[in-house]
Amino acid sequence: MTLTADLALGADLSDIRTALVRLSGRADLVVDTSGFVDNGANAFINMGQRLLDRLSGFNNPASENRQFVELAQGDNTATFDRLRSVSEVWVADATDGRTQLEYRTLNELRKNFPGVVSEMDQGRPRFWSHSVRVTAPRNIADDGSEFAADTNAADFTVTTKFIAPGIEFFLPSDGVYTLTVFGRFYSPELKSNTDVSYWSQEQPELLVEAARYEIELQQHRNTAGTNAWLTDLLARVREIFFDDVAKKAESWALTDMRVGSLGGM
Repeated sequence: MTLTADLALGADLSDIRTALVRLSGRADLVVDTSGFVDNGANAFINMGQRLLDRLSGFNNPASENRQFVELAQGDNTATFDRLRSVSEVWVADATDGRTQLEYRTLNELRKNFPGVVSEMDQGRPRFWSHSVRVTAPRNIADDGSEFAADTNAADFTVTTKFIAPGIEFFLPSDGVYTLTVFGRFYSPELKSNTDVSYWSQEQPELLVEAARYEIELQQHRNTAGTNAWLTDLLARVREIFFDDVAKKAESWALTDMRVGSLGGM
């Protein structure tokens, strides 16, 4: 099998799994080689995809996304699956439309909004910060009732588990809002045969190679082999970075042209 002949752009999980098994010779990773039903291959594909996300840093052109969360009255936290970083936060309602929240450090928020969240004045959220989403091991089993100050039940219900990254915002919501976060996200996990991602659709051969690297790393522990594979992956990911830089340079040039044109009107 050759990648160019059998694996085209727009591949889904089933295509990637079939290519992985044929190229690696690891027929044990599927139930059989007629239907190519998963028997472990998907795990390596998703590990490879996560690796590509990390190797590409924030230069994966498909990692910039937005996620919506519906807020209820009294909310002051939100979590986001597979979030890597936040660039903007907005809230919207049917009455006043959409407004952008201003970023503040968590220290600033705690100083300016002291006290128990459930007892604070509520309003339209105006400020946001990254939230500390994990409680130290010593307090994992605590519910907050044994502490005299600086805690409330909500603090413990949202932080007693190792959950998704999130933000805090103030004022606590005084009604129903749609919260929109713009940022960088990890690629979606590939589960069903027809699932797709940026890597499967735009860089299918690279995703297969990343999955083969993970097989080598996790099962064979061949240091020389994994190092060579990783060097090759880094070189190919760097090419994607150069493409992204070129696209951004074009956008900046077009923006300058538009601003100059408007200035001359």
